[in-house]
Amino acid sequence: MHSGMIRSRHRKIHSIADMSAVNVITCIGVSLAFTFWAVFLKSFLHEDYLVGLATALFTLVSLFAHFYFVPLVQRSDEAKLYVYCLISLMLGYLVYFITRNVWVFLLVTMGVIIARVLRRESFGILLRDNSSRKNIAKNEGFLYTMSNIGWVLGPLIAGLIAFNYGIRHVYLFAGLFIFLAIIAFAFFRIKDNNHKKVKIDAEWWKTLKYLAHHKHLRKAYLVSMGLNIWWAAVYIYMPLLIMRHLSEVWVGYFLFAIPIPMVMLEYMVGKYEKKFSARKFFVIGYAMLAVIAIAAFFAPNVYWVLGLFVVGSVAASLIEPTRESYFFELIPQKDEKSYYGPYMSSMEIGRLVGRFGFAIVLLFLPFNAIFIFLAIAMLATSIISLKLKKV
Repeated sequence: MHSGMIRSRHRKIHSIADMSAVNVITCIGVSLAFTFWAVFLKSFLHEDYLVGLATALFTLVSLFAHFYFVPLVQRSDEAKLYVYCLISLMLGYLVYFITRNVWVFLLVTMGVIIARVLRRESFGILLRDNSSRKNIAKNEGFLYTMSNIGWVLGPLIAGLIAFNYGIRHVYLFAGLFIFLAIIAFAFFRIKDNNHKKVKIDAEWWKTLKYLAHHKHLRKAYLVSMGLNIWWAAVYIYMPLLIMRHLSEVWVGYFLFAIPIPMVMLEYMVGKYEKKFSARKFFVIGYAMLAVIAIAAFFAPNVYWVLGLFVVGSVAASLIEPTRESYFFELIPQKDEKSYYGPYMSSMEIGRLVGRFGFAIVLLFLPFNAIFIFLAIAMLATSIISLKLKKV
């Protein structure tokens, strides 16, 4: 019996390492595609606030996918679902490289958004199935550390490609990296060994009702939202600000620098979450982000703003790996497949609030007013974090 436990333990460690390697390659591809996303959209829409509104509409599609496809996630082999999503992303990015038709672009974007949602959910369940409740926080920290290596390399590569060949070629290389991730996934033979049949929740509104009435999960949902309001500013609006003052290669430099503090810190945050508690990390992290947003409002020039947002990634490191492990510690394991996707829709709601909210701000106020909106949102989330249940 003990030898079986040892084999199982080694298999899980091996699987986490393999999954992280695949995820690094995937994140390079996804971050390549995302680096110039706002700039790419602006080439069609021409106005900053229209870019914000369009990305908000895309986020609604993503939010819909989180709830509507719960039965698909419940019944699927997560490993196979993950591969199908990678194939869809690869084809979508290659179409971005080829097409000049705005309607083809919009149609393919809908498919890419759904594939990204299901990729994220299937990978999260695979990680949970290869982790014990005791080490889930540490594994999340390790996974996010490795993922952020991809988000460090991707923007740097994207900036160099865009500078030398143009933005459209970035999507060709994004598709190639996703293809490499598919090969790596097959090479490591990652499987959903814990796939179980569960009760299918065909009525998505019941899942939404459960989230709304679960007191502790509702608060955790709001706290999870907050970080993606911050990321909406970083990945959508900061590139637009950079393009007003600097060349496109600076977008790559900035988004290259953003994940570096997270690479250095997130594994340690996951490792020590049990000791210090997720709630403390949330409160401190969001309070720091609020202070940084206020400082950005008073910053004398664009270089100071960029530097402050890079420092903000130190605070984000306290939050990002913690919010998923907190969910898995809060919810019984038998309910995880049913509610993991809807819980992760908090990321889409956060993006929606940020993208749409910032777009409305830009309709009436100068660009740096975004930082005041951001500071208020981060401070409110820090206060909500004080009321989270200890787990």
